[in-house]
Amino acid sequence: MATPDTRLGGRVEIAFGLLAFVLIGTVLALVVGHSPVAPARMDPTSILIISVVAGALTVAAAVIVLRFRLTAARYRKLSDEAAHLRKSLVATETVLKAEPQVLIFWAQGQGPEIITHNLTTVSGLPETSRELLRFGNWLEVQSANDLKAALESLFSTGSQFSVLLKTTTGGNVEADGRTAGGRAILKLRDVVGHRRDLARILDQHRHLARDIRASRALLNASRAVAISNFADRR
Repeated sequence: MATPDTRLGGRVEIAFGLLAFVLIGTVLALVVGHSPVAPARMDPTSILIISVVAGALTVAAAVIVLRFRLTAARYRKLSDEAAHLRKSLVATETVLKAEPQVLIFWAQGQGPEIITHNLTTVSGLPETSRELLRFGNWLEVQSANDLKAALESLFSTGSQFSVLLKTTTGGNVEADGRTAGGRAILKLRDVVGHRRDLARILDQHRHLARDIRASRALLNASRAVAISNFADRR
């Protein structure tokens, strides 16, 4: 079945062919009409001129038709490639949106760009792109520092990472960083299953470590006061 492009190409080629014949006929009529000698008794020079002109017009018409065919073929090829790219883009967007996640990438020499953000199950995760990129505003201090250090290592050496982060409202998010095609990519997703249990354990560990440091500092301060009092008594 002929496509609209094919039918259009055939019509244009026919039009060029008719135009070429009209031009050839017009030139021949002008040459013969201005010749004082009847066409049957024309001299060889006139016949040669007419033949050269007719041949040149024929070649010009053939070149135009050939050029149009090449242009039409290139246009069809580009149209097919564009349609294929559109299908690939739609498929890629479908895959990206199938999983609740946030995808951020950094191209070389450019700022961050958010590809997709449909993660709404994490407490404390900003909805707007501007707030999302301000990691220090919605992540706890330790989590923000961990992510900053991991990103710096990713940018400088390409080291991949996977860390569990905690938001200021108590939500947990998993951050995966890697490089692909000269770009740094950060994926944020909800923590589920055993990863959520691990996040809770790590959170408890942080709290215990903080309490131990506070108790140790208090113990050291009490010890220092006791030593000072003992020295004063002596």
